[in-house]
Amino acid sequence: MKKKIPPFIVLIALMISVQSMAQQTGSFNTQVTIMGQSRTLACYVPTNYDPNVSYRLMIGLHGLGDNGNAYRNALITVLKWPSIFPNTIFVFPDGGTDANSDFYVPAGDEIIIDSARSFAMSNYNIDNDFVVLQGFSLGGRSAIKYGLDHPTEFKGLLLNTPAFQGKNDVQNHPVSSLQFNYANASQLPIYLTVGDQDFYYRILGPAVKKLKMNDAVIRYLPVAGLGHSIPDSAKVVPSFTFFEHPEVADFDLDLFDIELSQHTCDASITPACFVQNRGSAPVTSVEVDYQFAGGSGTYTWTGSINAYEHARIDLPSMVTADGEQALQLSIGKVNGTENDTVVLNNQRNDTISVDLIAESTPLNEGFESVHSDWVITETGTIFQWSLDDEVSRSGQYSMATFNTILAIYTYGNVESFESPVMDLTNTIGNKLTFDVAYNYHKYTPPYFLSDTIFADTLEVVLSTDCGLSWQSLYKKGGAELATVPDPIVNALNLNQCFLIPADSSEWRTDTIDLSAYDQESSVIIRFNYISGEGGSINLDNIHVNGLKIGLVENPDNLFKVYPNPARDYFRIQAGLEEITSLRIWDMGGSLVLQDDQTQEPDTERQLDISNLPTGLYQLEVEADGQRGTSKLMITK
Repeated sequence: MKKKIPPFIVLIALMISVQSMAQQTGSFNTQVTIMGQSRTLACYVPTNYDPNVSYRLMIGLHGLGDNGNAYRNALITVLKWPSIFPNTIFVFPDGGTDANSDFYVPAGDEIIIDSARSFAMSNYNIDNDFVVLQGFSLGGRSAIKYGLDHPTEFKGLLLNTPAFQGKNDVQNHPVSSLQFNYANASQLPIYLTVGDQDFYYRILGPAVKKLKMNDAVIRYLPVAGLGHSIPDSAKVVPSFTFFEHPEVADFDLDLFDIELSQHTCDASITPACFVQNRGSAPVTSVEVDYQFAGGSGTYTWTGSINAYEHARIDLPSMVTADGEQALQLSIGKVNGTENDTVVLNNQRNDTISVDLIAESTPLNEGFESVHSDWVITETGTIFQWSLDDEVSRSGQYSMATFNTILAIYTYGNVESFESPVMDLTNTIGNKLTFDVAYNYHKYTPPYFLSDTIFADTLEVVLSTDCGLSWQSLYKKGGAELATVPDPIVNALNLNQCFLIPADSSEWRTDTIDLSAYDQESSVIIRFNYISGEGGSINLDNIHVNGLKIGLVENPDNLFKVYPNPARDYFRIQAGLEEITSLRIWDMGGSLVLQDDQTQEPDTERQLDISNLPTGLYQLEVEADGQRGTSKLMITK
């Protein structure tokens, strides 16, 4: 006869069995159902797990194209995070079948973060006051979004290069952003690392500034030499200590930004700077030492900044000097007598291009000089204009930029660079010419359902009031701007996004009539590149030129040219004066040859015109303040 077992003993045995299964240790996977889909939670529980001990919990979000299982293996096995974060349970939710997106695609997908937390809380002894949300790349972007939306649920955010998708994303663009709740940034500590060789390094600068402007409790750690990766343990292990004690010292001011225009025509500037109190003691006064344009001084700000609050400090007016000038700021005494304990974040420099003296034309810019006085607008992205040493119409360099759907969202962004201030009062019939090489992008099935064009636009604008207002002179995009007949088709990596001109036939010289501004004494020209998410552009050999007023035209003894008509070359003989400049213009007004070689009086030299097609041209020669012109016929 079988012995009857009391029901309560059966219940206890069942509970022990379920608990034994639930409290699995080491690396294992479990399944949860999210929006009707079975999803994996890749877990790691210390092998010496003790249910009587309270454990910290880390929820880790993987990046683009990864999955929870592989991400767990990387952090647990390769980076050995259990040894640097002892007494911690890890749960890595899987992003699902949409491997090339984040934890907010599709809508509602982020609920798996809460499911990961609920699983750990239900099956293990978790310290509810020490739950960390970690994320890498797009997972880091999701982590900061979720953390700022739910700040009271976490001890802190451990973010390894969160992949903000450009400045539109950072600035909460209504279409292209996850809409980050920056107002909650002061409610939980954020520990953020990024490599200075990372694609996202420049993007994260404005994001960190945005966080600090909202009094974020943040430690920002750029890592030298690191690409798009998670740094070694020495860089991440301090994060848990930071979450517990974010104040670094009694007195620590972070001078994190300078507000300063990049280009001015004014005789004085009034800059501002921003500081954040990273110390535990309230700050009531700050000395800011400054040096600018040969002058220096100290400004004392008074107010009140508590821990991790920030303040804007408006500095006194400073006298400018012509040329590029550096502004150097540093923190002096705090609260009258205290020294700032951490000096690494006490100093910041910025530069401004000062144009107090307008340049007379002609202006000729081929971007060969390291100290070019053209000003590139800093936008903190990889898409801002920069010198290109691989593509040029002549010389070694040109100016270049690009956009692509393969990288971050840039639609509508404007990247600009502008000329120094120019005085056009001594010339008439002024023209702007520039060489351009451009192409746009096209995608066809199966990459899109139908043929789809992505095309950027180049706009040239002009200001006569030192940048207060602008007039549009030129605007072309897509096929109209392109200098080759066919677009770039189905670019699938960044290297395929660029136009590399095969020869000069894939460049074009464009001309803009500036004669309406002949009597303006303060002219700035700006090149705007407007993103349509697709295009590659190079600009070279920018010239502004006109006929000088008061020069004697065509004096008989200035020069002689022969043969005329010419074929592959012509010879020029100087008269009684030294020749200082020679230019050839086609009948459309485009500058096709420029030679600034000095030629002694009563000498002769030969110039190569073999690359110029048949047609009628105007030859202009300057000598001793005079200009002579001659028609030149070229026949082939």
